[in-house]
Amino acid sequence: MMIGYIISGIVVIVTILKAKPRETLKDAIWDKASCLVGQINTHLEKIQELYSLETSIKSITHQLKVSFPVDFKTEIHAFVNNHKHELLSDTSGLNNLIAENIKRAEEDRVSLEKANSQYRAAMKLYTVVAIEVNWTSSMPLIKEMEYDYEGLISENLKSLLSDRKWDDFHDIVKEIMRDLQQLRELAIKYQEEGTPGNRKESDEEKAYRIMEISPSATEEEIKKAYRELALNYHPDNAEQTTRGIKKLAEDHFKEINWAYNFLKGIRNFC
Repeated sequence: MMIGYIISGIVVIVTILKAKPRETLKDAIWDKASCLVGQINTHLEKIQELYSLETSIKSITHQLKVSFPVDFKTEIHAFVNNHKHELLSDTSGLNNLIAENIKRAEEDRVSLEKANSQYRAAMKLYTVVAIEVNWTSSMPLIKEMEYDYEGLISENLKSLLSDRKWDDFHDIVKEIMRDLQQLRELAIKYQEEGTPGNRKESDEEKAYRIMEISPSATEEEIKKAYRELALNYHPDNAEQTTRGIKKLAEDHFKEINWAYNFLKGIRNFC
């Protein structure tokens, strides 16, 4: 695109050579060339900024596994091809088009980053809830959890991002997270109080459940499970998520430490 622009500029310079008196040729050529180079450099810098934004957007949409329209340069190429001659004397139209595309790309990037952060928080919450719910073996709770999970991975939800319906996406994910939190509270209550005909969960059973291991696990398996869980649920890893998820990570991290220390005590190892 810019190569053609440079060639056209050379043609203009040749025209100046023919039209200007000999004593003004040097100044005229220098002024026009300097102006042309300056414009080209400015456009290249802006287009590079646009390409950088496109790369960021593609990276985020890849994480979200969502199809998103990202092709800002096609419109610019078409504009240049259709206005080659006008651009030699007036680049304001091109400047405005590039600026508009940069503004739109920046808005998309910010909105997608926010959506990605919320979605990651929701999936992390689901992981925690799945542990609690599956331990209960309660089919109603498991079915409800599966329903929420299907909502999180549905194409209908992802399509809201493709259509730039940011508020709708955030509202739905927030609602799913609210349901998941309620499920977790029910699952914990189920485990702590038991159900008619079932005994209450003991501290030892609770410790194994929190550590996500069986009572037959070896000391090395317990230590390995602790290292992995402590890494996954350390509060520092939730810094970029919502305040609620950060609090959840802190609470679960405390539970993991309690469970590990409890098992070390009854199993008598360091």
